[in-house]
Amino acid sequence: MQTSTITPEKADSLTAERPPWLRLLPEDGWLTLVLLAIMVYTTISSIQSVTPTYAPGLGVLTVTTLAGIVLGYLVVQQGRLPGSLVHTVAVALGVLFAFKATADEVLGGDRGALWQHTTTWFNQVAVQHGSSNDNDVFLLFLAILSFLLAYISVWLVLHTRRPWLAALANAIVLLINLNFATTDKALFFLVLYLLATLLLLVRFTLADNIRMWRTRGLRFSPDLGWDFMQAGAIFAVIVLLLAYLLPAGSANQTLLTAWNSTNNPWQQLQNTFASYFSGLSGNGPGGGSFNFFSGDVQLRGKVNLPNVVILRYTLPKTTDDYRQYLLTQTYDTYNGTNAWTNTAIHSQTYRPGDVVPQSEGVDPTTLKTNAYDMVFQFPQGNHLFVPGAEPQSFNTAADVYFSTASNAPVQWYSTASASTNTHYVTVGYVSNATVPQLEAVPYARDLSPGDLQSVYPTNLLNEYLPNEAISPAVVAAAQEATRGTTNMYDAAIHIQDYLRTFKYSTNNPEPPAGQDAVAWFLQVRQGFCTFFASAMAEMGRALGMPTRIGVGFAAGQYDGQTQAWAVKGTDAHVWTQIYFGKYGWINFEPTSSFATFPRAIAGSGDNTPTAGGAGGPTATPVRPILGGKDPGLTGGGGGPAGPSTVLLGAGLGASLLIILLLLAMALFALWWRLLFRGLPPVATAFGRISRLGAWAGAPPARWQTPDEYAERLGELLPTERTSLRQLSALYGRERWGGGLNDEQVSEIPPLYDHVRRTALPLILQRARMLPGLLLAGGRRLSRRARGRR
Repeated sequence: MQTSTITPEKADSLTAERPPWLRLLPEDGWLTLVLLAIMVYTTISSIQSVTPTYAPGLGVLTVTTLAGIVLGYLVVQQGRLPGSLVHTVAVALGVLFAFKATADEVLGGDRGALWQHTTTWFNQVAVQHGSSNDNDVFLLFLAILSFLLAYISVWLVLHTRRPWLAALANAIVLLINLNFATTDKALFFLVLYLLATLLLLVRFTLADNIRMWRTRGLRFSPDLGWDFMQAGAIFAVIVLLLAYLLPAGSANQTLLTAWNSTNNPWQQLQNTFASYFSGLSGNGPGGGSFNFFSGDVQLRGKVNLPNVVILRYTLPKTTDDYRQYLLTQTYDTYNGTNAWTNTAIHSQTYRPGDVVPQSEGVDPTTLKTNAYDMVFQFPQGNHLFVPGAEPQSFNTAADVYFSTASNAPVQWYSTASASTNTHYVTVGYVSNATVPQLEAVPYARDLSPGDLQSVYPTNLLNEYLPNEAISPAVVAAAQEATRGTTNMYDAAIHIQDYLRTFKYSTNNPEPPAGQDAVAWFLQVRQGFCTFFASAMAEMGRALGMPTRIGVGFAAGQYDGQTQAWAVKGTDAHVWTQIYFGKYGWINFEPTSSFATFPRAIAGSGDNTPTAGGAGGPTATPVRPILGGKDPGLTGGGGGPAGPSTVLLGAGLGASLLIILLLLAMALFALWWRLLFRGLPPVATAFGRISRLGAWAGAPPARWQTPDEYAERLGELLPTERTSLRQLSALYGRERWGGGLNDEQVSEIPPLYDHVRRTALPLILQRARMLPGLLLAGGRRLSRRARGRR
């Protein structure tokens, strides 16, 4: 689309020349302002519609956005005061209004309290380089952002005449929020934004050209605006339908690797912003937050995990076991309703390199160790993470918490505060037990008192197989899922496979108050990973298995640029651990859409896992692909497709095709507007009609006069003979008869428009025939060539 050559200075002079009472009326028309407001409010609504919400009180963004639009419009229209002064005053007024509106929304109008919150936040973030969990300050930040976004958008469109920059600024904010929206909301906001933006660009192009025509004293049809917007609306709908209907293609892996890289500017920007508000909790576990781990695990319906890189890690090149999760704490006690906690615990400080004792009863020869080299992009408090089931050692001083009842390690933290780029090496225990070995481990109930202690320590059984009341619905589900199994491992796999038929979702209804959330989950068959892990732990206990849940991160995705694994907030995860005699804690993955854990292969060495949790001795080992290639795992992906998947789902090839078509159309529109541009109005119209006639099949000949060509083209377009004759007469009068008056000039646009509309279908018909004509011509040339031989 061609934009006008009118400069901001020219626009200001035109605005200043208008009468005072007209200066407040939009010279581009009200429709331009309405479409601009829709574009901005679509972006702001995407912030308000994130579930769960970023912070309480997001309704304030509606009024701060309106303030930005109004102030921006008044600044553009006034046209007299110097820009530096008026911008300073307008932005100051907007920030003060956002501050007042935020205080009214969340603090009952107490502006002093909000100021105290703001200064405290500044001291924690800017002075101490820490983080903050103040929702009120975060809301103030969003209120100011919404005002500035609206203000700048109005200024870019109505003053600087750069609507693409306004569209880009809003698109960046929109895409950030679509990462945290459900698929249905993301698609709605994306379509609405694209439609409003395309129509705004169409309307802006028309308004800019109308301004130009008026400055040159040209007349135009009063229906032109309606026709232009009608065509623009059809064009916008066609573009959106093409993006939706074209078949999806595979995404370019190089682009995906660059996008997911922890070193690209976008990821660094997200990490920087995340560090300023790292403690926000929103209205749910994880909320709109970056602080995942706390003193308990709540089973709630809605969660919102940020799509920012939390940490990166590398593995020794000799290991094949690269799909271990990163564990930071475990929980042993379910309250029967909706939460997991730990019983009494005590801590012990370990120096760098000290070996942390594992749970009792585990044969050390059945364990191997995995060493991960960790680098925090965004620290999670003092939490340390280990691969496998339990920690073995850290190369940094650590506080390890043990269960008082069983002396099993349950939580581990660094003694020093972690910060961005904090680096440490962590070593975790992973069982070498093969599937046949695990299948040979009996239930505790099947052992005699004399043999029980040698397989299951009494204290461990008392803690992780407690005499707690388990819902009858959970017991019945466990019995039904494991019907026909003959050993504990087989039963665990059956429970895991049964739960993996359920639907994983981060947007679920809340469990009924006062009811067992696990029993409710088994009925609705949909939930977050906390429900899957809790259900397997409770079902296992119902059958006599010592169980607990583990909390940490899934494996993440391989980043070929940094040769490391990148773990995002969306990888925060909960899974199940079951204690198998001398082999210790074994990880299980009951959550659908996550890959199952690997198991060792009998007789193949310590470091060769199977591809899945239930694989037998003949399973093929899975090896990581290094050297910049993505192994293509989905197990650590963090759940269902979000808006990023929505964008990629349209297909990179289809998106590229649409972009090329839009670029071609824009270039064609630019060329067409420049064609015959320096000629008088009727000469420009007659020249363009000659070009259209050539495309329609009647090119002008050198020997033809304008009247003769008009008659020739009239034979092709018989309904336009009168219009063509009138144009030819006007051309002759302009060229050789002394020029045209204003009334005659005003006749040119409708005459040209009629001829153009009639010629267009014929041109399109010839275009459809062109491939056949070219093919037929090629066959004729081929026959002639063969004849010469």
